[in-house]
Amino acid sequence: MRTSKSIVCWTAVAAALGCSAAHAAPQAFVQSDGNDGNTGAGCPSSSPCRTFQAALSVVDDGGNVVALDSGDFGMVTIKQSVAIIGNGAAGIVVPGNGYGSTIGVTIAGKGINVVLRGLNIGAVGLGGTGVYLKEGKSLQIEKCVLSNFFRDGLEVAAPASVRIVDTVMRGNSGNGASIRGGATADVVRSQFMGNGSSGLSVTADAAGTTSAVVSDSVASSNGYAGFFVNAGDKSALGRMVVTGSTAAHNTRAGFLSTAYPGEAILTVGRSAAARNGIGFWQIPSPVGGLSSIETMGDNSVQGNGTAATGVVVAVPPM
Repeated sequence: MRTSKSIVCWTAVAAALGCSAAHAAPQAFVQSDGNDGNTGAGCPSSSPCRTFQAALSVVDDGGNVVALDSGDFGMVTIKQSVAIIGNGAAGIVVPGNGYGSTIGVTIAGKGINVVLRGLNIGAVGLGGTGVYLKEGKSLQIEKCVLSNFFRDGLEVAAPASVRIVDTVMRGNSGNGASIRGGATADVVRSQFMGNGSSGLSVTADAAGTTSAVVSDSVASSNGYAGFFVNAGDKSALGRMVVTGSTAAHNTRAGFLSTAYPGEAILTVGRSAAARNGIGFWQIPSPVGGLSSIETMGDNSVQGNGTAATGVVVAVPPM
């Protein structure tokens, strides 16, 4: 009798597991006239869900959530590896709550890999932050627009690997993108325009290195600096290497390096600083930090209020 009962029990468990697995799929879909009640069917293209969050609940770890048309598919919290794929018009509208603390996409999962592609993520009112990476292994943002947020378009606050490609971050009251927490960022063919603080900000706020490598990108008309690197921890190193890029019409500086009180190094080559308050600005640290700007000697610096302030070191090419 014990054997029979065990068989019955294990059969029930297996059936339950089988039912659970049947609801997971490599792809789940959303559509502007979809219904989140379709989660029971797994949100297939024939019966899509209405929101990214609902579709995420039924997709495999490492799977895709795909938008079939344009529309607002709702704020989403991601705790598993996934690619959320739009068509350039699909997106997320982030409402304000009076405190500027709402977030379009929150990434908070240990060891997860997230891709955001072809999404328009924007705020109305005091919508706080476009994309916030609190925890995760990697984040790729491709062909997206992050705009009009009360804080930052993108905030990375963990030691993740970040890739930003063909993306626009504009009109945010804070930074276009803020990279900190030991993250490593690669930025290619992207634009940081009209943000209230800096276009791209790298802040080493914890022991170790926080860094970004930027190529073929533009930071323009930002309220503070175009490309900004800072070290805010005495055991931290902030690094940014910028090549083939332009910093223009930024209120304070095109390229800015400072350290309070760690070490910050900004290296610039084959790039332009045009019509900024200061083209290259190295701010000496009053608290024992070390900041520096290295130029490869092949940059164009024209029409700025001041070409350079502080120490700018010419590094000969190899």
